Amino acid sequence: MIKTVKNFLHDLGIVDIWTGLCALISLVILFYLLSAIHGSGVVMNGAGIGGITEY
Repeated sequence: MIKTVKNFLHDLGIVDIWTGLCALISLVILFYLLSAIHGSGVVMNGAGIGGITEY
């Protein structure tokens, strides 16, 4: 499983695991900001990202 993930990341040009983590975190933050801008919010209660909030 880990080897498959490593090969997948390597195919994407992400050789360093920290580079991959930073990219993933950046995508999450970007998605969070876009969700906030569009007013959909981000649900952190286990329902996942992109849930509608009433605030």
